Amino acid sequence: MLYKIKKIIFLLFGLFLLKTNGYGQLNRSYEDWFIGGHFGMTSLWGDVTDNDNHILPGGPFQSGFYQDRKIMWGVSAGKNISPVYSLRGQLLFGSITSHTIAEKQFMNSTVQDYSLIFNVDFIDLFDWATKSSWDFYGFAGLGLTRYRSTLSSSVVNDSIIDTSPNDPVKYNLNKYNSTFSIPFGLGVNYKIGNHWVVNAESSIRYVGTDWLDAIVSNKRSFEGFGFLSVGIIYRFDLPRGGSIWSRKSNHNFDAQRDNSSASYHDRRHNGSVSTDPFNNRSNKKSSVKIKSKRKKKTFKTPK
Repeated sequence: MLYKIKKIIFLLFGLFLLKTNGYGQLNRSYEDWFIGGHFGMTSLWGDVTDNDNHILPGGPFQSGFYQDRKIMWGVSAGKNISPVYSLRGQLLFGSITSHTIAEKQFMNSTVQDYSLIFNVDFIDLFDWATKSSWDFYGFAGLGLTRYRSTLSSSVVNDSIIDTSPNDPVKYNLNKYNSTFSIPFGLGVNYKIGNHWVVNAESSIRYVGTDWLDAIVSNKRSFEGFGFLSVGIIYRFDLPRGGSIWSRKSNHNFDAQRDNSSASYHDRRHNGSVSTDPFNNRSNKKSSVKIKSKRKKKTFKTPK
């Protein structure tokens, strides 16, 4: 499974490098930034699950798809590099729960995830539509996941079997374990006007540990969590010519740093002026044109 994740990441970055006409449409540094909020449900990919709530094989058409769901919410911010590519940072906060009937166990986890994600819009990438209000995109990235989990038995009064962090002292102090994560998935955007976007996304985050569900097992080699979400995004341009505060005070950063005028007057006062930084504008000819009178020819009368 990890090999497949690596293939997805290399494919997305390969599309970025091969799609040369995307470079001709790059947005300028202040153009097309965005912020957004997301809300959805989680699912576990690990040892303590029967896989009933995963998209494959049954998906939303099986009753188990809606079981073992916990709430997760998050915020994101980033920039549309071009109509095809975008880069965003995302913060997620929520919980995960899951159970397995065969082992009569269930787990609960509190999760925080911080990731940097690269998106590729397939509609614009392959020119499937012109000026479409829709985006259908794939994404992959790299992040950090913090988690705090418990594994319990459903046989003996829901007693706790193990915890993660594994050290009881750390667990009682509300400490978290940390590991790297690799988010990847698919999403859909629908643009409403020039600024607002409605978003739906399905993602999986592979984590570099077997302790997310508080048990180490060879039952499954892949461990992580899924996140199905909907959200809303606001697009905007940054101020041009400096920060918002500099624009309010009618100053420009270049003008504030330009002290050539003061330096020139000081050197003139000290009699050490060798060059005029203003290019001798005072000595230049006036821009007002004055018609010059022609000199009349004088003719001498022949003797």
